[in-house]
Amino acid sequence: MPGLGSTRSRGFGPLQWLIAAAFVLAAAFTVYKIFRLTGAVRDWNRTEEIGIRPWMRPRRVARIHRVPVEMVNEAIGLPANARDRRSLAEIAASQNRSFADLRQALENKLIENKVLGPSPPRSEGPP
Repeated sequence: MPGLGSTRSRGFGPLQWLIAAAFVLAAAFTVYKIFRLTGAVRDWNRTEEIGIRPWMRPRRVARIHRVPVEMVNEAIGLPANARDRRSLAEIAASQNRSFADLRQALENKLIENKVLGPSPPRSEGPP
């Protein structure tokens, strides 16, 4: 009767191979996710270096550059309170201008904002 003191050795059974394969897959997936996470953390503070891309939306540009969405909207020719969900490329096409022109106007406004600082809030009348 084989027991704890048995000297007979056997290879892995089918269930043990399945468990080992599942473990290897789980370990590989974990390593993959760790590499992706470290890349994201490394690039966390480099968001301003990305630049302005055609696929971005006005809200994304505002978030990256830490400016109000209203300022971005005004720079690209939209009403300040617009909640446009189109990409910058789609907005440029609807305005019959190239994306390069739209990006240049937006970059100029962002540079102006950094040099002069944010404009003070508008008052509605005398205090």
